[in-house]
Parts: sequence; C-alpha cells; structure tokens
Amino acid sequence: MLPSALMIMEPPWDWNLSFGNANGKQGWLTEYWYWPQLVDQQYSWFRRLFEDPDFGQRYVDRWGQLSQTVFSVSNLHARIDAWAAHLAEAQQRNFERWPILGKRIWPNYYVGQTYADEVRWMKQWIAQRLAWISRQFVAAPAIASVQSGAPGRTVTLHPRAGAVYFTLDGTDPRLPGGGVSPKAQLYKEPIRLPPEAKLFARARYENRWSPPAR
Repeated sequence: MLPSALMIMEPPWDWNLSFGNANGKQGWLTEYWYWPQLVDQQYSWFRRLFEDPDFGQRYVDRWGQLSQTVFSVSNLHARIDAWAAHLAEAQQRNFERWPILGKRIWPNYYVGQTYADEVRWMKQWIAQRLAWISRQFVAAPAIASVQSGAPGRTVTLHPRAGAVYFTLDGTDPRLPGGGVSPKAQLYKEPIRLPPEAKLFARARYENRWSPPAR
C-alpha cells in the first residue's frame, strides 16, 4: 500500500532578494503580488489550489491569525532591532573589510549611507508591505466592546466592510463553498450572549469572507 501523497512548502528561493532588496520583478514595491509575473510552469499547482474557494478562505484565515501575532509590525520590528543590536559590532568590521555602504550594488534598490539607514528603511518597507497585504482581504469585524451582565454578556461588533454574520454555537457562519450558513444571523445590534455561547463572526463583502472574529 502506497503512503498518502504530501505537498510540502519548502523554503522560498532568493530570500536574499526579499524585503524590498531587489530592483527587478517589482521587488522594491510594497504593493502588488509576485505570482502574476510567473508563468504556469513556475506557479502551477499553487494557482490550481486557489481555484478551491475553501483553500482560499483558509489562506485568508491564516493571514488574519498571523498578522496579529508573528507577522505583526511590532513583532517583526522587535526582531529586527534585536538582530541589528546583535550585529552592531560585527557590521562595523564587515564594512571596513567591504566598504560598500553608500554604493549601488546590483540588484539592491535602496542605497543607505549607513547601517542604521539600511535597517530603518527595511523596517519602514515591512510596515507598508504588511499593511498592503491586509488591505487585499476583507477585514474581520472588530469586537468593539464586551459588557458583563446577568445573565451573560453583551458584545458589540464593529463592521469594517460589508455585512457581518455570526453564530453563537461556535460554528462557522460561512458554509463550505462560500455560502451563508443557515445557522448564521446578520449582525444589526449588540449581541446578548448567554453564558454557554461561543461567538463566531465574519464579515462578507461581494461574496468574499473575512478572517474570523471569536
């Protein structure tokens, strides 16, 4: 019996040309995706996966999760600051041996005059890039306030785009394939939650769904 087939995302190629550090293939821009510049032979199975609306939704949901945690601006900037501090002494010796600061070296786009310039520019680029990526997806409704009372709590949602649908039993208001679950309710006013309720909300805009808010 043959084992089940697996597809594994390996480390991306040309990582040294990321974070705006390239003057080709729109690599210096904080906007636009890279994949439209690729032919089918370079972007074959991934393009096919996005024909499945449920795969696409899991992609959106994963970005919604990571953009609030490991891919948040504050987290990435903190890591950059830590690495820059760790390399503070070594970078001085590096640029004494290879005096390339302030010189255009292919394929770099930005040319900083100092090491601090380079770090500052990369942090600015990352913040703008993350903001652009998040704008490509429908924004999840924000949980604006939670007020406790007897019995249960009252939750106010803040729709950022489109209509907000929610359930109170923890099930997804989005059906597989993209429809609205028959269990879902349209948000119109603050929600009174019974003690056992499990709120699951999404925004829906032009048949696209946001990441969840729970």
